[in-house]
Amino acid sequence: MRARPRGRSLRTRLLFFIGVTLVVVCAAMAVTTVLARRDHLLGNGTDRVEPVLAWRRVSAESARMTGLVEDLLLLARLDEGRPLRSAEVDLAALVAEAVWDARAAGGGHDWQLALLLDAPALVVGDEARLHQVVANLPANARVHTPAGTTVIASVESTDAACVVRVRDGGPGIPPELLPTVFERFTRADASRTRTGDREGGSGLGLAIVAAITAAHGGRIAVESEPGRTEFTVELPPAGTAPGPASAHARPATV
Repeated sequence: MRARPRGRSLRTRLLFFIGVTLVVVCAAMAVTTVLARRDHLLGNGTDRVEPVLAWRRVSAESARMTGLVEDLLLLARLDEGRPLRSAEVDLAALVAEAVWDARAAGGGHDWQLALLLDAPALVVGDEARLHQVVANLPANARVHTPAGTTVIASVESTDAACVVRVRDGGPGIPPELLPTVFERFTRADASRTRTGDREGGSGLGLAIVAAITAAHGGRIAVESEPGRTEFTVELPPAGTAPGPASAHARPATV
């Protein structure tokens, strides 16, 4: 058995400890916010608007912090190689659902779905995590491309592989960012995002996509130039032996 590098193990344990601690803190913030708002609403009703807005702000920040912590915990679990749930998953159905959700969230884009199936797009894995993968890519396109951009999500299925591609006609990923796009805390300049920093995220989304894909024995790659960006996720189909599930395999960038 190959020994785990000590530095990586310590870093993973530290992230896990910080994550658990912050989850408790965030839960306490949420409870405090609910109780404070209840007490205020049961009061005499004077000066009600401004405090209520403040409570909403605290609640929103608490939810945002909780999401960040949950992302860190997921990455720590994947780093440790913890087993994921395993069941047969229809990848085409997941992608169709992701496109539907993206269309509802970003009506200003032209969302298209293409199913190129020589065989059912069935894979074996954790359905919730795989949904996270296929939902993140259209969401990423929505945030980083202007309204009116065409985004095409396609699913290809053969006896050899199930492949998901998400292609957009946006401005492309800056060349200096492309080599690190799947690394943790990589974030685009807020001026390059359609919605600005508020929806720019933590810089963990694509790192999580890459880690989940690798944990399922798959591969992820990206090609980008002005006017065309395409993410490709390739997974072994159900009934075949998956590749080595290493969350640390380096994704491909072109």
